[in-house]
Amino acid sequence: MESRIIDISLNETHQNQNIMKNLRKLSRENLKSVKGGISQECAAAQAAATKCYSTLAQCQADPNSVDPDFGFSYCRQHCNKACY
Repeated sequence: MESRIIDISLNETHQNQNIMKNLRKLSRENLKSVKGGISQECAAAQAAATKCYSTLAQCQADPNSVDPDFGFSYCRQHCNKACY
């Protein structure tokens, strides 16, 4: 269980590093036109989830997000949302 959490955390860190690398490739002029939003990968992950919340705490408070046999949470951070 602990190694899975570390693996997920490392994966999120790697994703954040890739985003920053991509932002560095943009010119100053192109940065002026960058608008908010999420990537296609984030949108796909959120669409595949059962339910998403604004915060991880909200997700973990949902009784359906917890495995009844083992008691661990299915909640995972998908970019700007916590989903299960």
